Amino acid sequence: MGLLTVRGRAGRVHEALEGYREVVGSFARTGNWTHQWATLRDLADLPHRPGDHEPAALLLTAEDQAPDAPAGAGSRTRTDVPVPSREAVIDAARDAIARNPAGADRS
Repeated sequence: MGLLTVRGRAGRVHEALEGYREVVGSFARTGNWTHQWATLRDLADLPHRPGDHEPAALLLTAEDQAPDAPAGAGSRTRTDVPVPSREAVIDAARDAIARNPAGADRS
């Protein structure tokens, strides 16, 4: 996870997203939601393309409201974003990853 975060911050967003795709899928299969929430928080903090702010808000709101999520960097819940089900959160994460095509890196 640390490597994915570093890649994203270094502008290697596509590489980070490929890794997040694998990690989100793995945690979804195993039901490891404590780690999944931290993963989704990091995913939501990646640099966004236009139109990606709503999925990020949804992920952060869901993570902030989850009782089994690790403590974050303060509440970032948006009152205008309904708290989705866990299935909807995973779908939103997968959709956000899929919308970022190869070549979207800012490096």
